Amino acid sequence: MRRFPVIFPSPIAMGATIKRSDVTGEIFVARVIHGGLADRSGLLHAGDRIIEVNSYPVEGLEPEQVIEILAQSHGTLMFKVVPITDRPVHNHTMLYVRAMADYSPQQDTAIPCAEAGMAFRKGDVLEIVDQSDALWWQAKELPSTSTCAGLIPSTNTLRRKQREFWWSQTYQHPTCIKT
Repeated sequence: MRRFPVIFPSPIAMGATIKRSDVTGEIFVARVIHGGLADRSGLLHAGDRIIEVNSYPVEGLEPEQVIEILAQSHGTLMFKVVPITDRPVHNHTMLYVRAMADYSPQQDTAIPCAEAGMAFRKGDVLEIVDQSDALWWQAKELPSTSTCAGLIPSTNTLRRKQREFWWSQTYQHPTCIKT
């Protein structure tokens, strides 16, 4: 276990998302946003188990309650974490894609954290910087002035959404006109 202070200008700008284990109820770092403060500090990693925030135990709390603790904190945040034992090695292959549709994270009910989402428009060029999550990738729009990436749906997620849309449509039987 390790304890370390981290100074963030605001908890919202921390650049990490958390989740609660359905089995154990423990709070984990779900993802660290590429280029965000947590990523640049190198102190928090996806998979780290959070034990305390500012000496307040988070065991049994919902992620929303932990976020409330963070929101009420000012200045230095003190985390007590159990680091993940096997940190995944990220392959930093450059991948660029052109958006084939518009996307708004605020209108997507499936996104795990709309605040971390990145909107884009058809034709935008995106640099995919992290594909470690099979459902949600991290990307930057090019050209970009931001150092922080945003969450976008992966190609698997987009395909699933498209299938759901197709199957939700009523089938129109073709009609033949004989003359």
